[in-house]
Amino acid sequence: MAKLRRRLRSGASAVGIVALVAVTAPSAEAGAGAGVGTASCAVQTCISVAGEGRLVYRVSASATPGGEFFGHFRMYGGGLKGESALRHWRYGQPYTVALGRTVPDRTVFCAEGWEHIVDDKLQPLGKKRGPDRLQPRGRACVQVRG
Repeated sequence: MAKLRRRLRSGASAVGIVALVAVTAPSAEAGAGAGVGTASCAVQTCISVAGEGRLVYRVSASATPGGEFFGHFRMYGGGLKGESALRHWRYGQPYTVALGRTVPDRTVFCAEGWEHIVDDKLQPLGKKRGPDRLQPRGRACVQVRG
């Protein structure tokens, strides 16, 4: 009896997770000037805004399909200011910031991808490696219209 309950509970959890992902996943309409629930991509950076009308639940940045880089994302606009951790970013691994508020009409949210280029030159003993070079990986923006 306990095994049956456990299986039913895990099956219900799996169905609930699939339903949650289907409801909260943003649509893939591209281009700036779109409303909430849309996305835009440029070079190797994508931004998506999830919400209803001018109510923005969250803003996410990710690498484009087939794109990946070692670096960080920077997101800004509409009172949002965030910078991700430095890591290896691949498609499907978003950096998300929860907003949860209504924004003014025509608010623009942008995401920038920055790749960190590591200097792999062999350094003399006792000398530290120089700082990473930053290379832009695109800036994508979405405008929220109500």
